[in-house]
Amino acid sequence: MDEILKQEMQKELTTRILPYWMERMVDQENGGFYGRITGQELAAQMNLGYETLRKQFKSAVGLSIGQYSIRVRVNRAKSLLLRSGLPLETLAVQLGYPDYFSFCKQFKQHTGVSPAQFRRMN
Repeated sequence: MDEILKQEMQKELTTRILPYWMERMVDQENGGFYGRITGQELAAQMNLGYETLRKQFKSAVGLSIGQYSIRVRVNRAKSLLLRSGLPLETLAVQLGYPDYFSFCKQFKQHTGVSPAQFRRMN
């Protein structure tokens, strides 16, 4: 019975929660960043308890909500660095970082190189 419940929870997460969360994070039409949505906000909007959402999310995705959010932002940053010639300060704001330095620090923590180095290498 536990396996059936787990499968149903994963199905709910992948068919309803993740798509909704991603819609809230990224504007698909222009690639602009809406802003960050916290796990608590997402849980409230989905009428779930935060702990339930957190456990379901981690079980289905293998990462915490925060880790997944960072991965999405860094991957988006990589894409923008490759496709646009916008200044790094502009990209930082567009991606929802409070400032250029926060963007560079997080990007380097997750890629091993600064955004400027990433752009030059690719």
